[in-house]
Amino acid sequence: MVNVFIHMKLQENINRIKQVMGLITEETIEDLRKILQTKFPSHNFNGNEIKREGENITIKGFSKTKNGNYVITYNPSDNFFTTDYIDGPNKGLKLKKWTENGESKVSLITDSELHIKFDKKIKEFPCLNDSLDDSHQEQLRQTNDGKIIVSGTYNDGGVINFNLDDKTYVVKGGKLDGEQGSFLCNGKEIKWGKVTKSGTTKNVTNRMVDDYFNEVTTSKPIIYGMRDKTSEPENGLIFLLQKKLKELNLYTGEPDGQFGPLTYKAVKEFQKTGKDSEGNPLVSDGKVGPKTIQSLGLMD
Repeated sequence: MVNVFIHMKLQENINRIKQVMGLITEETIEDLRKILQTKFPSHNFNGNEIKREGENITIKGFSKTKNGNYVITYNPSDNFFTTDYIDGPNKGLKLKKWTENGESKVSLITDSELHIKFDKKIKEFPCLNDSLDDSHQEQLRQTNDGKIIVSGTYNDGGVINFNLDDKTYVVKGGKLDGEQGSFLCNGKEIKWGKVTKSGTTKNVTNRMVDDYFNEVTTSKPIIYGMRDKTSEPENGLIFLLQKKLKELNLYTGEPDGQFGPLTYKAVKEFQKTGKDSEGNPLVSDGKVGPKTIQSLGLMD
């Protein structure tokens, strides 16, 4: 590993000298990616765009976790790189990242509006507050209906996600993969209300997965918190869904293209009596998949 690093560092310096002398005009994207990957092996640099700007190497990409675009800036003379989130709920967030003894490290440079909201909200949870440092705040996110999610990491590699507004949690990976339920803070202690035990992931039909926390694409089932992305809201799937449910006197709000609690409740009510194309009862789980869409007559 040391020899590879020395070789890459020498190659980087040689390429820069050649550039200054005009012997080569540009480095390839793969050249730049190798420089970053060798320096920071624990990070993934498969960004949408990577290039050298002056002495810096920059990467532009999109984070599904944070639902926004970011820009990474790295100067080869530094032992760290910075990540700026330029839009989405984490707009304004700036992180400093580096590798130490093979482990990824993170430090917060500037807060986003979401982090300011989080700082106020987390005071309600003394059982979590002391254990969440900047590296955990990197995992901070917000659902489309404004709920705050923060993640922590277990020693076995699993990740526990806390919804601070719903007071629910779900574990992804590790020995407790698949466990979900509610939680309450009793001072520094956590009181767990387990709904699904670990190790039963394959048998869980109503499991909260990553899509519960983030926007989802139209190719996946609609999950609580999704919103229409179309520039013509009246033609969006959720808008049409709400309109249909309102006609059935199940949805009590006004169609707005936002899959919130009223839509969720209306969908569950419809599914209690709805049937699929083969006459089988729908699963009343509040999710809108192909069978529910077809049953509502929303398929072309």
